[in-house]
Amino acid sequence: WDRGKVLWSFDRREEALAEYDAAVARAPGDLELLVERTTARCMLGRHAEAIPDLDRLLADRPPGANLLLMRAISHQALGHLREALADCEEAL
Repeated sequence: WDRGKVLWSFDRREEALAEYDAAVARAPGDLELLVERTTARCMLGRHAEAIPDLDRLLADRPPGANLLLMRAISHQALGHLREALADCEEAL
């Protein structure tokens, strides 16, 4: 996944996401990899793909405000306003 970070830094975003996908496939239990992939998906506007990752991250660790707000933004981008509001309220 270091390769994904390097590709991202060179603005090769789609290639970076492919590296993150491959890394998560090789190590599905690595939550830090999942955070990297989820962040990339959000930044690329792939909110529908990010939400399942965020759901998993929030289920596997204590809810953190950053993850809740990322999920709120993704829900809002998809028009899921009730879910977005619920995540914002929980983040507070």
